[in-house]
Amino acid sequence: MMQSPHPIFRLLLTAACFGLLCGLGESIVYALLSVVPDGFGWKNDLLPEILWIAPVVNLLWFLGVGAIVALLSRVGPRIRHDLYGYAVFGWLASYGLLATLGKLRQSACILLALGLATQFCRYARSRPPATPLFLGRSLAALVVTIVGINLAGMVFREPEAVSAGARMRPVSSQAPNVLLIVLDTLRADRLSAYGYARPTTPNIDRLAREGVLFENAFATASWTLPSHASLMTGRYPYEHRAGSGPLDTRYPTLAAHLFAKGYATGGFVANLFYCSVRTGLARGFATYKDHFSTYGDMIWRTFYGKMLLDRLPRLGYYDIPGRKRATRVNEEFLQWLEANHNTSFFAFLNYMEVHDPYIPPSPYATKFSAHPNRGKYINSLLFPRDFTGGRLLPREIIQDEMDGYDNSLASLDAELGSLFTQLAALGLLDNTVVIITSDHGESFGNHALFGHGNSLYRELLHVPLIIRYPGKIPVGLRVSETVSLQAIPATVMELLGFASEALFPGQSLTVFWAKDHPNVSSQINQPFAFAEALQGIVHNPTYPLGRRSIMKSLTTTQWHLILYEEGKVELFRVDQDVQEAHNLAPTPGGSAVIEALGRRMAALMTPQDWTIFGPLITLGSTRVEERK
Repeated sequence: MMQSPHPIFRLLLTAACFGLLCGLGESIVYALLSVVPDGFGWKNDLLPEILWIAPVVNLLWFLGVGAIVALLSRVGPRIRHDLYGYAVFGWLASYGLLATLGKLRQSACILLALGLATQFCRYARSRPPATPLFLGRSLAALVVTIVGINLAGMVFREPEAVSAGARMRPVSSQAPNVLLIVLDTLRADRLSAYGYARPTTPNIDRLAREGVLFENAFATASWTLPSHASLMTGRYPYEHRAGSGPLDTRYPTLAAHLFAKGYATGGFVANLFYCSVRTGLARGFATYKDHFSTYGDMIWRTFYGKMLLDRLPRLGYYDIPGRKRATRVNEEFLQWLEANHNTSFFAFLNYMEVHDPYIPPSPYATKFSAHPNRGKYINSLLFPRDFTGGRLLPREIIQDEMDGYDNSLASLDAELGSLFTQLAALGLLDNTVVIITSDHGESFGNHALFGHGNSLYRELLHVPLIIRYPGKIPVGLRVSETVSLQAIPATVMELLGFASEALFPGQSLTVFWAKDHPNVSSQINQPFAFAEALQGIVHNPTYPLGRRSIMKSLTTTQWHLILYEEGKVELFRVDQDVQEAHNLAPTPGGSAVIEALGRRMAALMTPQDWTIFGPLITLGSTRVEERK
């Protein structure tokens, strides 16, 4: 007689029940931790989608394990399938929920989960095997509960722009559009438009020839969130404080102001870590697309999904799980444009192609190299905590990573070229203020450092800045003066005709092509760029910002001054020493320059900052007096 399939069927039903129970519990944990002060806080930006994603992913995971258990039970000794199921799935569910809380050591989670699994087995042993009818009803109850929670959870993510104030009547489609494109982690010296030997960016180069290129533009920080916050508010990190927490509501954002003016506002980001909704960068955007655009990202956001995908490097896969590619960002943006074709828009596009690991799609994987880069070494997600600098990597490996970076940039440039072509076909390109820039650069062994967010050296702060707006700004102009990305909001307001409102600080960059632009005679009095680090994102104590120290930086066309909280001072003559290899701070002439630049920097410090950095600035005059 054929064996009844009921035991294995019950086993899979048990797996489904525990899987949904685990997913439901995980989603509730995420929801609770998003509002608990000592929970995940602002970094828990997974709601409301995680409310259904966690149950679905856990259901599939548990069913997969259930199929394996069923096969093992067919070849192993005869057992009670319900006891087997309660033991295995009870432990998996318990361990997953305990680990999701993030409050216990892994060993404690394992032991507690074993204890709970034992109790599940005792419960199963004390009564007859669960019938398919009982398990089916339990499964149905879990499904109903999950659906109900998801319906209630929709309120977690109302459009951010609703809180930006009353919206005026939508502006005419003839009003100029604004397209802010941020190429995450792109240093200026890798673009062919900035003199790089490799033709990495033919499409960006063409756009630059049709507008203004700023040769010496600098970010306000060396990592994503504080730099983006300055782009959106026109404020420096010491003012908006984004990084140690989200961008708060103290200062208006460009998106919120333009939304109130009647613009359609949309953000489409690929940096799902530090550009997501909960970072505060979404304020003012009626539409903001971040997480869950790919299946890989959905799976990676769950506990067991992350645990499995984080082990892919052991199998030779080093890319970011569920990486959001430029093609997807473009698709989201163009679909949104189609739905908002009757009004002018402000759109923010963030691309992650040149962020490590540098693994572009074919055919760009070998554009500037003989073989594809694996992305194994300069991947901040995989870096060993005790990594001490570039000397640990052979030159050929560093070159391989730089080749991968250039290949990734070429891939991104091609996608931008496609986007510009489609905007032109829609008749939108020439009525759009297009701004192309980056939030920070990247280190490839410079100063024995890799990655970003680790210092304030030039390779991390010097970024591209190109603005195109036919008929309103010059064609083919290259501006050599030093400028800061902090000026972007004020510049946009000027170009749109809202300059009289003076909502954002900083001088508009339009001054550089105005007829009355002053001819600055002294290099030391030229425009400057201020940057700072309130808190780094690396944990390597051998890196400057890995020690969690505060740093301040001021750059002119001639000089770059860096002040460290622990008392170190660095001064570089960047017009002659682009690589910043020679620190001139200890030299006889360095003291006077430090004091002169310090007077400018002092105006951009809080009283608390001055107590730390003031002595470093005034030390220059003290040295002069001592030599006399």
